[in-house]
Amino acid sequence: MIIVIISCSKKEKVDTIIINAIIYTVNDNFELAEAFAIKDGKIIGIGTNDEIGEKYASKHEQDLKKAFVYPGFIDAHSHLLGYGKVLNQANLVGTHSFEDMLERVQKFAATSNAEWIVGRGW
Repeated sequence: MIIVIISCSKKEKVDTIIINAIIYTVNDNFELAEAFAIKDGKIIGIGTNDEIGEKYASKHEQDLKKAFVYPGFIDAHSHLLGYGKVLNQANLVGTHSFEDMLERVQKFAATSNAEWIVGRGW
């Protein structure tokens, strides 16, 4: 029991540990990682689940169940709001006729709860 207490006390305390993820890094080799530790709003460690578990301790650990984590969505020119809106519109990209456009709008209407049907890309 003493060994367990001593080994735990050597771990750096962090705010949150994220485990069991598929993390895309932007290091020189664009390596994938499984886990990372966050302290004071910054990522301070990244690696495998075991590496992060051995070095850091937190009361808040989140298992992402193999969900993806992507870095770098800080570009002021990204159109994330516009992209989100487009996902709620009928996708008409690649339509070649009026009939094709109508067919896509009808399919969209059948699965959408939108009050108005908006399409884009025709």
